[in-house]
Amino acid sequence: MLVHANNNELLLLAKSFYNVSRTLLTIYDVNKKIICSYPNKMCQFCTEVRKSPELTEKCIKCDVSALDMCSKTHSVYAYKCHMGLLEVAAPIIQNNTIIGYILFGQITDSRDKQTLLNNLDKKSETYNLNYEVLKDGIQKIKYRSPEYIASISKIIEMCASYIWQNSFISIKNDTTAHFIDLYINENLNKKISVDALCLQFHISRSTLYSISKKHFGCGISDYIALCRINKAKELLGSSEKSIAEISNILGMDNVSYFVRFFKKHTGITPKKYRTKMQR
Repeated sequence: MLVHANNNELLLLAKSFYNVSRTLLTIYDVNKKIICSYPNKMCQFCTEVRKSPELTEKCIKCDVSALDMCSKTHSVYAYKCHMGLLEVAAPIIQNNTIIGYILFGQITDSRDKQTLLNNLDKKSETYNLNYEVLKDGIQKIKYRSPEYIASISKIIEMCASYIWQNSFISIKNDTTAHFIDLYINENLNKKISVDALCLQFHISRSTLYSISKKHFGCGISDYIALCRINKAKELLGSSEKSIAEISNILGMDNVSYFVRFFKKHTGITPKKYRTKMQR
């Protein structure tokens, strides 16, 4: 799905929200990519955590899982990340279609921060992080009462409605690119060729390449590969399906070819990617 985002208005909203709450607000597009975030620097604790590539992967997985839950329920979702911090996510919905997400965090609902400090020394050693920086960062994480969290969740929900009502994020339903994108993602289990797309949409190869470069930022073959990789990552991280099953879902009957394809685009095998995501 293709969307249009008014980045200036969204950034102003995120900044206004921060000025009141003093907590980070991030706005995502429908593909779970960050549109804007304010402040543009994470808190001390998260900055240190994200010095570890492995923990960064876990952070991203937590956020994506939360947004997936919003997508399934079409409602606000409060959750704790892998480091024990509380975050709140909400879907941005237009005509019953998810067009983006808002994520608020990081806070804690526990006055006693000892729980957050437990095993921190072990994690700092395992992932080669500075324990004192992590410990000091935890102390700076804001405690919020259950009443505050309930109120902020409702306000975030209102902000989501405000965004779509003012078309700060909107679906581009009238573009050929939108329907090409939709077609590709709905037919990942099939062989999708350039000629087939041209025939499907009654356009020339040069027009197809031009549309792909303009709207997807790459050639059409690269975009199809990107869609398959993103779907593979989603299935590897959130399902129990075997590598062979995922290969079939993506239209690749040869599992060995799928493994080579995945490694070519990500640098690791599907099995290693799944292991990293499940740590």
